[in-house]
Amino acid sequence: GTEGAEALAAAVNDAVIYNNTNLKAANGLSMYFPCSNPGYYSRMSDIMKNIGMDDPVCTDCFEACVSRLSGRSGSLSVFNNGVPAVFEKTGYDCCAITLTEEQRRELKTADAAMYIDDGEGYIVLGCDDLCETGSDNDIMLDFDDTWISIEGQPVCLKVRREGEFADSSRYTYGIVRAELTTAEGTQQDIELVVQWDSKHDEGYVSGYRKAQNRAERSARAVGTQTASTVFPGQYERALRQFNSGDRIRFVYDYLTYSGELKPYFRTGDEIVFDEELEVSYAETDGLNTVIRIHLVDIYNNEYESEAVKYTFTDEEE
Repeated sequence: GTEGAEALAAAVNDAVIYNNTNLKAANGLSMYFPCSNPGYYSRMSDIMKNIGMDDPVCTDCFEACVSRLSGRSGSLSVFNNGVPAVFEKTGYDCCAITLTEEQRRELKTADAAMYIDDGEGYIVLGCDDLCETGSDNDIMLDFDDTWISIEGQPVCLKVRREGEFADSSRYTYGIVRAELTTAEGTQQDIELVVQWDSKHDEGYVSGYRKAQNRAERSARAVGTQTASTVFPGQYERALRQFNSGDRIRFVYDYLTYSGELKPYFRTGDEIVFDEELEVSYAETDGLNTVIRIHLVDIYNNEYESEAVKYTFTDEEE
C-alpha cells in the first residue's frame, strides 16, 4: 500500500536482463564487479553495452577500478626478485617475516600456503588463516602441524572469506573442490562449502554447489587462453545437500618442480556419504609438508615466503 510500491516492483522486474537457475524459487539481482579478476573486464564491458548497461555512471566507475588494479605494483613488488626471508620470532613460538610500514599498509591478506612434496612436485593444499600481524609489522605464522581434513583426508582449501549472520555474529567459509558421483551414477565437479562459526570451531560442510567449468579452468591453468578470452562461470548461490550413497573424491592442483601447474590431480580414497562429513584439523606429520607465508597486496598481487621449517616437541617436555 505504500505510494510508488507498484512502480518500484515493476522497475525491479524490468531490471532483470537474464535469469537462469535449476533451483526452485531462486531470485535476486547480481552485478558483476571487476575486483578480483580485472582481466575479465574487457569482455564483460562489451556484454554490458550489448544489454544496455552503458551508462557512464557505471562504466566510468568500472574503468577507474580496473585501471587501478591492472598491472599495478606496490611496495611488496620487491619480492618479485626474491621470496621474503623467514626468521624465528624472538619471544614467540613461531616464525615470521618483517614488512616495512609502507608494505604493511598495502597488505591485503596474510595466510599460510601448504603443500605436500611427493618427490616429483607439490600437491597444493591451498591456504588457511594461520597468520597474525605483530605491532612491529612482523607477519607471524602460528602453525601446530595440523591441516583441515574431511573424513581424515587433508583437503585443498580455497577462498576463505568472512560473512555475517542476521544476528550480527560472524562466520568464515572456504571452498574445497571434489568430484561427485551420485548413487544413480551421475558425475560432476563440485565445490564443498566448509563453514566455521561460534558453534562449529572445527568447521562443518554446509553443502555443495556445481563447480566452474573444468575445461575453462584447465585452459587458464596451463596458459592456453588469456584471462580476457575466458569468462568466469556462473556460480550457484544456493547450496545442495549430499544424499546417502553419494561418492566424493577430493581433487587438488599439482605443481611440478619445474613450475608447471596441473589441475584436477587426484589422490586419496573415495568417500561414501552416509549422514555427515566430519571436518577436523588432522596432524600432517609423515606427509612431507611444506608451508609458506602467503601475502596478497591491495592490487591482488601474490607473494610467498621461503619454506618455513618447524620443529615440534612433546607438550609434556
